[in-house]
Amino acid sequence: MTGYKKRALVLVLVMSLILPVGVARAQPRDVAGHWAEEQILEWLEQGWVEGGEEGQFNPDAGISRGEFIAHINWQFEFFDITPVNFPDLPEDHQYWEDIAAAVAAGYLTGYTDGTVRPDKPISRLEAAVILARIAGLPPAEDPAVLAGFTDAKDIPAWGRGYVSAVVAAGLMQGYEDGSFRPQGQLTRAEASVLFGKTPDIKAKYLTRSGGLGLAPVDADSGARNRIVLYYFLGEAFSDGTVTFHLPPELAAEAYRDMVMITDGEEKNETMTLQPYHLAREGREVHVTGITAAEDGVILLVLEEKKIPEPGYYTFSVTADADGPAGRKVPSIGKPFERAQLFSRIPPNYEGILAVNPGSAKSGTRENLTLTYTLGHDFREGWIEFTLPEEITATPGQDKIVIGGEERLLTETEISEAGQKVLLTDISGNKGEQVVLTLVDKAIPAPGPCFFKVRADADGQGTAKPATLGTGREFAAFLAYAETDAGDVVKGFIRALKEKDVEGLKDYLAEDVVYVDHCQEGYFDLYQSKEEVAEEIAYLVEEVYDLVYDEQTFQATGENIWSVRGKANDRITRLVAALNPAAGFTGFGYTAKFFVNGKKISYIEFLYHRDDEDLFAKLTGGSVGVLIKVEKDGPVVVRACVPGMPAAKAGLRPGDIIVAIDGVMVEELRVQDYGAADISYRLLGQAGTPVTVTINRNGEIFDVEMVRTGN
Repeated sequence: MTGYKKRALVLVLVMSLILPVGVARAQPRDVAGHWAEEQILEWLEQGWVEGGEEGQFNPDAGISRGEFIAHINWQFEFFDITPVNFPDLPEDHQYWEDIAAAVAAGYLTGYTDGTVRPDKPISRLEAAVILARIAGLPPAEDPAVLAGFTDAKDIPAWGRGYVSAVVAAGLMQGYEDGSFRPQGQLTRAEASVLFGKTPDIKAKYLTRSGGLGLAPVDADSGARNRIVLYYFLGEAFSDGTVTFHLPPELAAEAYRDMVMITDGEEKNETMTLQPYHLAREGREVHVTGITAAEDGVILLVLEEKKIPEPGYYTFSVTADADGPAGRKVPSIGKPFERAQLFSRIPPNYEGILAVNPGSAKSGTRENLTLTYTLGHDFREGWIEFTLPEEITATPGQDKIVIGGEERLLTETEISEAGQKVLLTDISGNKGEQVVLTLVDKAIPAPGPCFFKVRADADGQGTAKPATLGTGREFAAFLAYAETDAGDVVKGFIRALKEKDVEGLKDYLAEDVVYVDHCQEGYFDLYQSKEEVAEEIAYLVEEVYDLVYDEQTFQATGENIWSVRGKANDRITRLVAALNPAAGFTGFGYTAKFFVNGKKISYIEFLYHRDDEDLFAKLTGGSVGVLIKVEKDGPVVVRACVPGMPAAKAGLRPGDIIVAIDGVMVEELRVQDYGAADISYRLLGQAGTPVTVTINRNGEIFDVEMVRTGN
């Protein structure tokens, strides 16, 4: 499971709607004989631009700023967005995200009056400014270039440098009559020609995006781990630079951490970090003077770092293929140049929250009891209850039981209009309970309400982390209008089993909520029928086979049903096949469903920690080798992490892996699991042996190693 999966899906959908790659279109009637016919037809054939209505392309019509920017973002992979606040750009505007991405990329600022005018036709001057900024061309006015245009005087002073730059670089040119027409509309034909220059602009002026990876991708909060960042260069570097950006909670250390540069050819350099490598108190690591082939890898090895509080921590890279003195623009934190470390809640630490009753009829009044079972021994710790907006705490009325003693809540313990209840100086043993009773509360309108608990067993101490209020510390309560039967849930489960995505939608309420989480702290929440159906469709079609144990289907309250089962994808099946005696059969889960008005209003998947831990154990060992697996080419060692078994055993970048534990790599390629089989045979349980057969310049030999867990 990963928090990235939703974002990745959204990007794919957005891109396919704007520019449906590879979908050929019928040739428009108004393109034949046009000066840009060849370029337009090429782009139409690839599906990168679309024609207008009634079979026309309208090559001489203008293109709006929003549409032009959308194409630019897609061509140059500008997908990150930043908050924007233009008065003429409401959040529901079709180009809101594109404008936000353009601002984040740094090539769009808007007009001096604060507007951005997304629907206004873009001018040739505005297009020139955008191209110059993306290519990093200095906007220096060149009188010799401008003298070539009969209307140079019409180019405003602020734009003369940009026009000079793009014309000198061959990205734009004037008309046959000698004019540039800076304020003229950029036509759809001209835009198509500009888009056709994207590959040349990327190759000449931009550092090609590489790929950033991280090991481990998750670790227990509070533990000390070696963290390895590995950056695959996107192109050959000549005196280039790579800057690693670390999250605020982690820092690199001089004289302790190290960098390795290798390219599988002649480059294989390891250096201990020096103070001059570090900036921002170790949150940035600058590696300069890099000359390496396109297959180069830069490793940053952070030794024995304390894993911070539970949650996600993002690392990113800025890369410049020819360094500050070169003309290429750095690649800054593109999607594949970021990686996340997930800090997990340690095992046997999370508590358990239960709400009783789990449901009630809307409009009635009830006492709700929230029972929190300590998951760890508490010594002057704290517990924070978060309540829904519709059901809040009242001082002097609601009750708390701690250590067997009951008392009324005080005003100082309640905040945020009754939605927070904070209890401090809590001491008790694992398994003891803290009970919060919400007295005589009005049950709100039909739908789910959410309660959660965050807790820290040692309070102000730093030895134990605070939990996240996820997994078993999260509980949903259902307000319903009328009592319903479980037939709708059974129908939904059948549709899931049959992967009937369209049929699934029929069972969902318009305001349905879906929660996907596990006991180690991962949590995702989706709202609305469209979003929930999209996510579940992605899960059943692309990720998991969901197997239900129908005998576990049961009603757990009025209009509440649950069922247990197993989730499997190709990786879990592979790990199970490689470890037949381990007892791993997939990720167990408990699914909960609320029904209201004969529709499902709430779905929850809680994955079981024991299966997560077993999977991590079976795949947590490594020999510390990075490999390149191509569809038809050899499996090549790209880098060996210093101090890990592969490096100690003498493996080198450029070595070709022929077999793993006697199984030929070529045999693995054609089996069910393909390249994943190769990777997961190298991984395995820490302390177990693995034998790799190597081809080094024609010499074939075996290398025996023992996997390590760090």
